[in-house]
Amino acid sequence: MSATPTPFRMPPEWSPHERTWMAWPGPNPTFDS
Repeated sequence: MSATPTPFRMPPEWSPHERTWMAWPGPNPTFDS
């Protein structure tokens, strides 16, 4: 799969944020008004 050029590649530092992106939209206490 690494041989296939991807249109967008997330930087390593985004790794902890990736599941937040994937889980959004979803239950979020910030927007739970």
